[in-house]
Amino acid sequence: MTVARAEATVLEGRLITKTEAFGRLRRFGVPDGLIAEITTRRNGEHPAFPLGGRIVAVPLASLWSTS
Repeated sequence: MTVARAEATVLEGRLITKTEAFGRLRRFGVPDGLIAEITTRRNGEHPAFPLGGRIVAVPLASLWSTS
């Protein structure tokens, strides 16, 4: 979401909503499965993660830590 919103700010000189940014995610190569997961969360549902997905997600998330 952040990259899509930043792109709009830089290229168009305006801020966009998360909903509008959501529609731009495919252009950044976001996989359809991830877009579906985001849609599920935005609709107030809890996505079902396979056990393997949870094990992989934790180490990947830690790579993005800024601390």
